[in-house]
Amino acid sequence: MDLIKDNLVPSVDGFNGSIEAIVNSQDFLENLARTLEAPGAVIQPGEIPGRKIYAGTVNGNRFKLSRTGAFANPCCKDLVGYIEDKRSGSIVRYRLENRPMTSFFQTSGLVAIICIAIFSALAFVTSIKYIPPASLGMVALFAVGGPLVTLIVFVLFLNLMEASGESDQEEMLDHIKKLAAGVRVSS
Repeated sequence: MDLIKDNLVPSVDGFNGSIEAIVNSQDFLENLARTLEAPGAVIQPGEIPGRKIYAGTVNGNRFKLSRTGAFANPCCKDLVGYIEDKRSGSIVRYRLENRPMTSFFQTSGLVAIICIAIFSALAFVTSIKYIPPASLGMVALFAVGGPLVTLIVFVLFLNLMEASGESDQEEMLDHIKKLAAGVRVSS
């Protein structure tokens, strides 16, 4: 087994979900590979590229499954797992992994909002002596309220993306459950 070498040691901590499969591991992995969008420019005969909704890889008894498409949610986690044979059927162990792009998006958005807030506050403080006293309150409202509103909109947008990402994760898990039950899925 190459699991130890690839840092995918099966443990209770690493793979927190499992599914009992009625099919053996070879049938499960073949069906899973058939439903994945293959990476690279290789087009299989009779297959239209870009029509499958799942991308990923199958390598030995390990697999990685993610959503594909132009409008795929970046907050949807990847489903990573492995399968092992049992006396009757097999067992699929899996976990959900964050995409590196998700962390980058969240961090860069928050850093940008903090930079805007600092710039806005510094611009207000340094120009306070040039602002007429009658409009001081309105300028202060824009200087403080603008970044605050931007932060609230960003957090709401991020929560919406995470909620829709969870529904995409449930779809991927349902796909794995169908394959484990022996249902042949075309995509």
